[in-house]
Amino acid sequence: MVDWTIRSEGYDEEQAASLGNRFLIGNGYLGIRGTLEEYEADKLPAINLAGVHDQVGSGWREPVNAPNGCFSYLKVDGEKFRLPEIAPISHSMELNYRYGIFSRHTTWNTSRGNITLMTQRIASMQDVSMIGMRFEIYADFHADVELVTGIDSKVWDLNGPHLEEVKLEECEGDLLVTAITHEKRIPIAVASVIHTDDSCEIKIARKEDKILHRICFITRQGENFVAEKWVSVLTGQHHDDPGAEA
Repeated sequence: MVDWTIRSEGYDEEQAASLGNRFLIGNGYLGIRGTLEEYEADKLPAINLAGVHDQVGSGWREPVNAPNGCFSYLKVDGEKFRLPEIAPISHSMELNYRYGIFSRHTTWNTSRGNITLMTQRIASMQDVSMIGMRFEIYADFHADVELVTGIDSKVWDLNGPHLEEVKLEECEGDLLVTAITHEKRIPIAVASVIHTDDSCEIKIARKEDKILHRICFITRQGENFVAEKWVSVLTGQHHDDPGAEA
C-alpha cells in the first residue's frame, strides 16, 4: 500500500531551509514553503507567486514572494512559545502529498504543565488564491493562552526588496496588507480572516512589520481549542483591484 506521507521527527534549527524545500505545497498559482508558522524572514518562509518576477538594480530578476499570511505563534501565561526560542519536548512535521496537506505537531513544557500546538495548511485547488489553515491547541492544565496569527509584511527575498508602498490595514475585523512590486508596479494583496467559537476574545494589533489577530482564551482540560483561518493572495496580473477583491 502506498504511503503518501513524508515525515520529519524532532527539531533541528539547521534543517529549516532544507525542510522548507521538502515540505513545500502549492497549486500552480502560489506555493508555500514548508517552514513553521512562527518563522520570520531570516528562516526563509515564503509564499511564492507563480509568474510574478521583479528586478532591483543589477541583481538578477527573481520570483516575488507575497507577505506571509501564515505567520503565527503561541503565548502561554504571557510567555512566547515558538521555535527555536523555546525548545520543545516533542516536535514533528508531516506532508500528505496526495492531498497537499502540511501539518505540524509541537509540545512544550511550561512552568505549569504541557501545551501542544497542532496546525494544518493547504493551498486550495478550488480557489487557487486561497490558503486554508487550522489550529488545534491542547493543554493538560487551565492555561491562559494567546494565539497570535496574522500577516508579516517583511518578505524574504534574495535580491530585493521587491515590494514597495506596503500598507497594513484592518477591514471590519479582517486583516489586509497591500504593496506593489518595484520594477513593474504590480499590485499585491494579502488578506486574512479568522474563525473560532465564542469562547475567546479577538483583538487586532500592529507590531513592527506585522498586523495580527490576538486570540485569547483559557484551555479546558480534555478539550482542544480550534481556530480556522483563510488567507487570500491576489495580484494585479489577474485582478483589477487586488486589495478590494482580497
